Amino acid sequence: MSDYASAKARADALWEASSSASKALNDFLATHPKAAFGLTPDNVKAMPEYKQLSSAYNVAASKLRAFNGKFVKEFRHEIRAERSARLQRKSAYQPAV
Repeated sequence: MSDYASAKARADALWEASSSASKALNDFLATHPKAAFGLTPDNVKAMPEYKQLSSAYNVAASKLRAFNGKFVKEFRHEIRAERSARLQRKSAYQPAV
């Protein structure tokens, strides 16, 4: 990883890919009935559409997980400073006008 800005952009892109894959899988599952205890039935798991969506989600989530392992370690000071600045902006006192 070269610098924080490009690494953060990559993290955001990976997060977006993981979120969209999760949404697609959940949208597919919402159209099919659940089995006992809210589990996905075996006949749905055998569908090629489910297998494709599930595989896409697993790949996207594992890429994000692997990237975050390196990103958080390498840029821990920048992440902490950004979080502190965001919290200070949020909790800044603003008098009534």
